[in-house]
Amino acid sequence: MASQKFDAALWLHRHDGRVTNVVAGLRPRGDWEIAVTRPEKTVLIVDDDGPSRTVLSIVCHSRGHAVIEAASGADALAMATTRRPDLILLDVSLPDMSGLEVCSRVREAGLATPIVMLSGHADPADVRRGLRLGADEYLAKPYELRELVARMERHLWESWQAA
Repeated sequence: MASQKFDAALWLHRHDGRVTNVVAGLRPRGDWEIAVTRPEKTVLIVDDDGPSRTVLSIVCHSRGHAVIEAASGADALAMATTRRPDLILLDVSLPDMSGLEVCSRVREAGLATPIVMLSGHADPADVRRGLRLGADEYLAKPYELRELVARMERHLWESWQAA
């Protein structure tokens, strides 16, 4: 009898707009999905809020990606330049410097790593500024995890295709 293959799935239970519980589950995976898998990608998660980093980490791991975490802009810059992640999820509000400054410095360092900015500010001027400084995406909080995953996977797929 053939063994059943499973993929991890993630559900967030929300109450009043807040994440109250994260539950991991499994779903059967078809053999065709094995044939189209790609090498593990590394995602740098930059957020000073521990629970937010944890949720993003769970999402990335459930998609089969390795995760590096940073709680400050300085740590993010060091990890981006030394570890060369395949994608950066970058919060705008950090304790030591703005995520916008981190984005700008990553680009000044010559890194073409896709950057997805995550911000509590949905002001169109902030979005334009982030994109002008080199961000590839700009999502306002609260965002749907499905939308974040779709954007992450698109950038990771494009970088995989280009390699």
